[in-house]
Amino acid sequence: MNDWESGIIQVDNEHAFYSSLTEDQLLETALYTKYFHSVRKLGNGYIWYHFDQVPLLHRHFFVSVCFKDKP
Repeated sequence: MNDWESGIIQVDNEHAFYSSLTEDQLLETALYTKYFHSVRKLGNGYIWYHFDQVPLLHRHFFVSVCFKDKP
């Protein structure tokens, strides 16, 4: 069950996105394995992970997640 107000989003019955999710945790998820599309480092200290065809609310979405890049 998704709890949008608290920031918990489930994909395929896995807590895929939540406020304390770390980059390392994301890389170990089924979401990453199934839906990963690309990654971008913009040179500004942030890294973006892009996912394609993520099933949410009975539709498929392109989802992007940003992390502060590790030093």
